[in-house]
Amino acid sequence: DNRSLFHLIDAPDTFVNETLAAHYGIDGVYGPAFRRVELAPEHHRGGVLTHAAILTGNSDGVEGHPIKRGMWLVKNLLDEPPPPPPPNVPELERKDPKNRGLTVPQMLALHRESKACGGCHRHIDPWGLAFEEYDAVGGWQRDGAGAERRRQRTKQPVDAVAELPTGATINGLRELKAELVRSKADTIRRAVARK
Repeated sequence: DNRSLFHLIDAPDTFVNETLAAHYGIDGVYGPAFRRVELAPEHHRGGVLTHAAILTGNSDGVEGHPIKRGMWLVKNLLDEPPPPPPPNVPELERKDPKNRGLTVPQMLALHRESKACGGCHRHIDPWGLAFEEYDAVGGWQRDGAGAERRRQRTKQPVDAVAELPTGATINGLRELKAELVRSKADTIRRAVARK
């Protein structure tokens, strides 16, 4: 339809079949064929950042993973990958005693205090924190049944607030998408053209 490139970031519709529509909480879709459906705000979808495939592929299989999701965004949409991590850097583990009782943003803030990690993670983590609204398989977990499942699993509420490298403070993917289009439009155009 000769749509804008920025429909990759946010779109008023998506393509689903019955199974994916159920996963997204979209009613009235039946059968295995994919079709275009209009989205309502309560679906919390639109653009590739909210596709279950992107969210699931960038999780750890149990929880969403803001580092992996932030890295995906930085590499694929902004084409600004950081250098590889130094050798022997441990994974961020919720089970680590020093992380017990902390929210994901608090754990990431501790991780960024390390000189070996901080330089790159200041560039990655803020982009990924907005994805905290979605669980490991891309289910919405900010309110309703998704929020209850998250509380049972993590004992932590969703915290999707981040100060981006652009200087803007955002809360969740809706605000992240708007900030990407506002401040990174040329970067996204170049990245997509190059890739």
